[in-house]
Amino acid sequence: MTLATLSTGDWHTRAAALRYETGHFIDGKFVDSAARGRFTVVNPATGSPLCEVSAGTAADIDLAVAAAKRTFASRVWRPGSSG
Repeated sequence: MTLATLSTGDWHTRAAALRYETGHFIDGKFVDSAARGRFTVVNPATGSPLCEVSAGTAADIDLAVAAAKRTFASRVWRPGSSG
């Protein structure tokens, strides 16, 4: 079976099985927002809810920026870097 031969039913089954990561990706891992706030993401084509995701705050931004600064300073991100 190839993607081109999948039926509409196959695609609906696959879509129903999708699971979304709903946290912020900070410092190499998914985390909930510091305030634990959430909001609903809506499918624009259908108006149906897709999932609820973490609602970021200034505290989450501060955590992300601090993690980015640490990673930048460590130089491990650099292409060709061995650590």
